[in-house]
Amino acid sequence: TLPAAQRPATATTKLVAPRRLGVTEVPRAQVKAMIIATARKHGVDPKLALAVGWQESGWQQNVLSSADAYGIMQVIPSSGQWASAMVGRTLDLRKPQDNVTAGVVILRTLGRMATNRDQAIAGYYQGLGSVRSKGLYDDTKQYVRSVNAILERMWAPCRVSACTVARHSRSRIWRCPPPWPIRSSASSSTGVIASSSGSPRVEWPRSISPSTPGWTVRSP
Repeated sequence: TLPAAQRPATATTKLVAPRRLGVTEVPRAQVKAMIIATARKHGVDPKLALAVGWQESGWQQNVLSSADAYGIMQVIPSSGQWASAMVGRTLDLRKPQDNVTAGVVILRTLGRMATNRDQAIAGYYQGLGSVRSKGLYDDTKQYVRSVNAILERMWAPCRVSACTVARHSRSRIWRCPPPWPIRSSASSSTGVIASSSGSPRVEWPRSISPSTPGWTVRSP
C-alpha cells in the first residue's frame, strides 16, 4: 500500500455517467469563492485549485464518480481520511467546504513533494508514487493538458473577439466559454460583466467593436 501522499486523490477516474450524492447543489459563483478562500488559507495557488476543481467536476458538489470520488474536488474516501489527518479534524466529503478543503490540502502536499507543477497535477490524478515509478499514463497526460488549458483560458486575458457575439437592441453580448472571465479592463460605465445562474455574459455598448484595441476581459 502506498503512503497516503503517494496515492491519487481521484482514483484516476473520469466522470462517466456520474452518480449523484443526493446533496443540495451550490451555485458555481459560491464554489469559486470557496475554492479561492480555502486555497489562500492553506498556501495553495488559487488558480491551480480552481482549475483542478473545474476539471474534476465543473465546480459541482452533487457528483459521485464510479470510483466513489466525491464532490467538487472528486476526492476518494481514503484520500479524504489522509486530508482529515492533515487538518486535524474529520472532513465530510459530502459537505462542499470540507470537500474543497480536502482537495486543497492534498494539492498543497503534492506541490511540496513534486518537482514541478505538472507533476503535482499528475499526482492528483494518478498518484505521485505511480507517476514517479511508472511515468504518466496516457489519460494522465491528457488530464495535465486539460488542467493547464483551463489555467490558460481562465486567467490569461480573453479577447472579446474570441467570444460568441449575440445581437441585442442596446448592446452586443459576448458569451465566453467556461471557466468564465469575470472582470473587465474597461470602466464599469462602458462595460458590464453580468453573472447569473446561467452563462455569465459580457455586455458592451453597440459602439464598441470586438476588434476595438484594448477591449479585453480579464479575471481578477
